[in-house]
Amino acid sequence: MTKLADVLLTFEFKDMNRVLLLISVVWLGSGCESSSDCCGQPSTPRIATSLGIIGSVEDVETTTQTGFLLMGGSTDVDAAFQWMIEASGGGDFVILRASGSTSYHEYIFGLGRINSVETLLIDSRSKAELKETGDRIRQAEAVFIAGGETALCILANGDLRVFGVNYVHFLQSAGSPEVCEPGQKLSWSNQQQAIQVNSIRGSVSGTPAFNMASWPTTADGYWSVVNGVLNK
Repeated sequence: MTKLADVLLTFEFKDMNRVLLLISVVWLGSGCESSSDCCGQPSTPRIATSLGIIGSVEDVETTTQTGFLLMGGSTDVDAAFQWMIEASGGGDFVILRASGSTSYHEYIFGLGRINSVETLLIDSRSKAELKETGDRIRQAEAVFIAGGETALCILANGDLRVFGVNYVHFLQSAGSPEVCEPGQKLSWSNQQQAIQVNSIRGSVSGTPAFNMASWPTTADGYWSVVNGVLNK
């Protein structure tokens, strides 16, 4: 079954030797304006892929600040969602998933002033290609693909902050694998320094990491692979 949650994202930088591996969540935040429907009660779904909406069924347009949130693991991080809400300037919060329910509605709606929270169930290509699905996503001030207990926030200026209770690992590669052939076990050692690792532990307020334009030059540790076995 296709799963939108817990997608592994890989970001490649211009020198092709720097990659950031994280479990996901995506983009921006929200808030809530007064209307007859904005009372925290579920409303009738507006489109075929919608599982339901809480808050106002009227679309709003707000001034947002560009931002990206990567989160994955287990328990949701309140502070990360609140960061999204602050960045959104208030608006409509859309959750994308391939299975599940509207379980995020009350939780997210209670974290800040949000015009609406809506879940879209997209479990087939035909649903993904519906014009109304694309229109609804484009109207949203926040789009979220279900995620977990540690989150990386990428600010508009490239600064990184880590929220939550666990570590985010930033990886930079050194050279090419010694063995990387079909049917053979991977070996990538480079004297046991194949991958430079910098690890930042999250916090409730968000631990500052670094700017994406200037990665650390010293490592917290190294990873390597010998005969298909990852060594940390």
